[in-house]
Amino acid sequence: MSDRYISVKLLMPEMTKAREDLDRIADRIRSTLVIRRFPEDYWEPPSSEIPMEIPKGEAIMFRKDEYVQVMVGDDRFNFTDRHFAKFFYYCVKTGSGKTVFPDHETLLRITREFEEDMDRLRSDIRAETAKLPLDRLSQEKVEETILQRIGIGDIV
Repeated sequence: MSDRYISVKLLMPEMTKAREDLDRIADRIRSTLVIRRFPEDYWEPPSSEIPMEIPKGEAIMFRKDEYVQVMVGDDRFNFTDRHFAKFFYYCVKTGSGKTVFPDHETLLRITREFEEDMDRLRSDIRAETAKLPLDRLSQEKVEETILQRIGIGDIV
């Protein structure tokens, strides 16, 4: 038992260095990506509209009866339209702060573009990590780190 403790203790500096190396690799890849902020880089809201405060915190989205509900902390927001719920959810997850809700057609367009961008980013990140001389687990750690740093890691 004590031998095992000693060997783990001796490996800790190497493990810390490996994590720092993966972080540095993640930062290098991230710096090459084209990242648009949601929703502000997807449309220009009318200046006459008053923006709505978007709460901060962990968010989950699910269907409840005839509504789509987005929970942010202890607060619940009910939407009859799943597209408006998705827009709100993405705003919370990306930390938008304030936004104006667009008309339905614009909302559909920008959420679709955002989802396409997320897919493209994930694909680009995977392609870059596949070029690295790392095992698959380390590649996944780099991918996860990048996605978390750009704010889309846990958007489903």
